[in-house]
Amino acid sequence: MKVILAQQFNQQQDETRSLCFSQDGKILISSDSYAIYIWQYNKHGHWKLENTLFFKAFLLHLASDGNIIAFRDESYLLQLISSKDGRLLTTFPSSAPTDCAISADQNWLVTGEARRNIVFWNVKSRQSFSLPVPSQPFDDNPYSTRTDLYEETVSHFRLSPDGKQLVFRASNEIGTPHVCQIDPLQQMMVLQKILPTIALEIEMSRDGKKLAVFDGYGVVLYDLQTFQLLGKCPQPQEASYGLIALSPDGEFLAVSRNDGLVDLWSLTTFKQVTSIEAHPGLVTYWSDPIGGLAWSSTGYLATGGASAFESDLEKYDYTVKLWKVEM
Repeated sequence: MKVILAQQFNQQQDETRSLCFSQDGKILISSDSYAIYIWQYNKHGHWKLENTLFFKAFLLHLASDGNIIAFRDESYLLQLISSKDGRLLTTFPSSAPTDCAISADQNWLVTGEARRNIVFWNVKSRQSFSLPVPSQPFDDNPYSTRTDLYEETVSHFRLSPDGKQLVFRASNEIGTPHVCQIDPLQQMMVLQKILPTIALEIEMSRDGKKLAVFDGYGVVLYDLQTFQLLGKCPQPQEASYGLIALSPDGEFLAVSRNDGLVDLWSLTTFKQVTSIEAHPGLVTYWSDPIGGLAWSSTGYLATGGASAFESDLEKYDYTVKLWKVEM
C-alpha cells in the first residue's frame, strides 16, 4: 500500500467537525463552526471547492447520491439542504443532540431522542413515529436511577444499503452496539443482536456486511450476518485511537490517533500496513488533532485538522487533506 498526499485545502476557519463522501466518491463535504464546504472531483482528476454554505452544522451526513446534506444545527434541529445550492429542503424537530442516517432511497431519516427512543421520519410526508430501544439500559452509575437512564439517548446510526438493518449505540449490560432488523413501512424494529463490546465509534462497510467498532482499546471487526468476531486491530501503547473509516471494499481500516497519525490496517491479516503523518500532534488543547476521517470509493482518504497544536495556542491546523491510497 502506498499513500500520497494529493491535495490540501485551507478554507476552513475552525476545527473540523465532520467529513464525508458521497457514495460515488466524487463529492466531499466538511464542516467547521462557521460553514459547510463542498468539494467536487472533476474530470481532470482534481478536487475543487464548489460551494460554501454558511450553516453552523454538526454531525454531517450526505445522502448516497450526494444531493442532500443532513445535519444538526446548534438548536438541535435536523436540517436537510440541497448540496447544489444550499436550499433548505425541510427541518425536523429533535429533543436530543444525536446524529442521524438517511436510507439509500432517501425516503427515511433515522435519529434518536431522549428516553432512548429511535425516531423514523418519512422525508416526503414529514410524518414520524418512535420506537423504544428493544433492550433494557445498563445502570453503570450506582447513584443514578431508572429515570436517569431513560433520559439517555441513542446515537451512531448506520443503515445497511438495502435499508433493512440498522446499527446504533445504546447502553446495555451486554454491550452497546445494537443490530436490528427494521421495516419502517410496517413501523417494525426487531433486535437481532447486542454485540458484546463497548462502542466509542462505529462504522459499517459499504456492502453492509461488516461492522468496525472502536472499543477504547482497539478496533474490533464483526460479521453482520453471523455476528462473529472476525478480528481486532489493537491500539498502540504510545497513542490513543479515535475516528475510524473503512476502505470501499471493506478490506482495510483507517484509524486516527491523538498524536496526529493515521494507522492503516489490513482486515484480512489484522496487521498494520502503514501510517501517515496526517496532522500535527501531540496536542495540548482539549480536542484531538484530527476531527474528520473518511474513505471514498475513488480511493481517496480525507482527513480534517481539528485543533491547536502548540502550548501557546497560537498555531492551528484546520486543513482538509486528501490522500491517494494505492493498493
